[in-house]
Amino acid sequence: MFKKLKLAVNDILVVSKLTQTKNKKFRIFLSVIISNISVASDIIIILFFADFFQNKSTFFVIDLIKENLFMLPLLVLLRFLCMYFEKINILGMQLEIDKNLKKYLINEVFDKGNYSTADAFFYVGQLSGHVAYFYTSVTFLLNIAIQILGYLFYLVIYNLNTFSFFIVAGVLLIYPTRKLASLLRKYVDLSYHENRKLHDDIQKLIDNIYLIKILKKSKDEIRLFDKKVTNFQKYQFKNYQYGTINALIPPFLTLLILSCLFVFMRSLAFLTLEFVGIVLRLFQQIGEFNRNIGNVINSHAHLEKLYMVEKNKLLINSENFVLEENLNNNAITIENVTFKYLGSESNIFENLDLEIKKNKHTIITGSNGSGKSTLLGICAGVFYPDEGKVRSFSNNFGYIGVTPLILSDSLRNNLTYGNDQEISDNEIIDLVKRFKLFGESQDVDLSIDVNNKSLSSGQMQKISFIRALLSKVEILILDESMSNLDSKTKELIYSILNELEITIINSTHSQEGLNYDQHIEIKLINDTRNVQLIK
Repeated sequence: MFKKLKLAVNDILVVSKLTQTKNKKFRIFLSVIISNISVASDIIIILFFADFFQNKSTFFVIDLIKENLFMLPLLVLLRFLCMYFEKINILGMQLEIDKNLKKYLINEVFDKGNYSTADAFFYVGQLSGHVAYFYTSVTFLLNIAIQILGYLFYLVIYNLNTFSFFIVAGVLLIYPTRKLASLLRKYVDLSYHENRKLHDDIQKLIDNIYLIKILKKSKDEIRLFDKKVTNFQKYQFKNYQYGTINALIPPFLTLLILSCLFVFMRSLAFLTLEFVGIVLRLFQQIGEFNRNIGNVINSHAHLEKLYMVEKNKLLINSENFVLEENLNNNAITIENVTFKYLGSESNIFENLDLEIKKNKHTIITGSNGSGKSTLLGICAGVFYPDEGKVRSFSNNFGYIGVTPLILSDSLRNNLTYGNDQEISDNEIIDLVKRFKLFGESQDVDLSIDVNNKSLSSGQMQKISFIRALLSKVEILILDESMSNLDSKTKELIYSILNELEITIINSTHSQEGLNYDQHIEIKLINDTRNVQLIK
């Protein structure tokens, strides 16, 4: 128990450090004060109405309210405001933590690398929300615990015998409650991992829907998918099952303890309105406590992912990518490189050795998932090797992928995006005409607004190439950049590139019809990648 408490405290401290949320201590302290006021006002309201029906005052405040009845609605209003500001205060913390974590995570993704595209999307898009929810759930737990102690304190004053019975009952239920929490955590983790796998499978099916239908493999893929969905639902059901039991325990305990009190005490003398009211409130808060424990357990599975980010910072060694001017006519040399993505158990590449020739056209071929894009990232210093060295004669890289980056902005700003050099309009227009961005038309207006809806796929890709050439790149990375272009457009672009003295590293599915100098082939055999220099 103390180990778990220490872990929870450590989790809060880590999140607090990473998020740099303002006034966290003050906000938590304020939340605690509000919780105390809320429970005190609640007890007073219950006692007042108990006295009203029983005409048995036990507390001087009740007499004061009876003499000044206008205080009762004010007290109700106070309790409402306390409950409102408590939740708003915690929600504000959650939103600020979410915002700050998003900023932190996107900085880590861009700065440290070694994140797959899917993982990067998850970390920035979803993880921050889960972690923020964890933080606020722990804060809620603190507030609810204070309220529970408040109700228990009153029961001590009311009747020491009944309070003792509550303590004994609570001690007897510690083991089953801990066992239930352990089972819940187990199936939360399993359902979380299965859900990630299922999401990846859905993405794969959607991306390859045409191929699957053409090859008439739909039934086979659907059958496999059904098995994976069934497996996920099994763990999800267990998660809901134990979560439901966890939620039903408080009302069950309420009736059980009241029944046992009646059996053992053989009397209903203790069963006053104020006693029943306080007990019902107590177990309502115990129910909230259990629910938030479930939230904390659920969120902690995501918190461990956040720790991976911090661990990644220690594992990544940026010195494994170095700049060297003299590489003996090589643009890039890869020496004994081993690499895997963050959180992955298996290596993508092991002991990889390659030489990319300077001012030559190198193509990389391989099936989907073979690691072509990963190899490009290693070459460009986007990913740092776990072991080995990557040496490059230049850090002036250009990148063109399948989906071009197009801003909802002027044509000029799109063409010069990321370029800090002074570029004349004539230089830009000259390249626009060479790439036939607007067909055979010679009229070029750089001030016109463009976006991804006003341009064709070919025009958007041409903008990417013009942008790279205007930046005077020395190493151009092409990641399936020609896959969506027609043969005429491909021919035009390659003819322009062949005139330039730059290093081109081109990931492609096929080398047919290409004029290249080097050919690197990646074969994926039983999760092992065999990288060969064919030419």
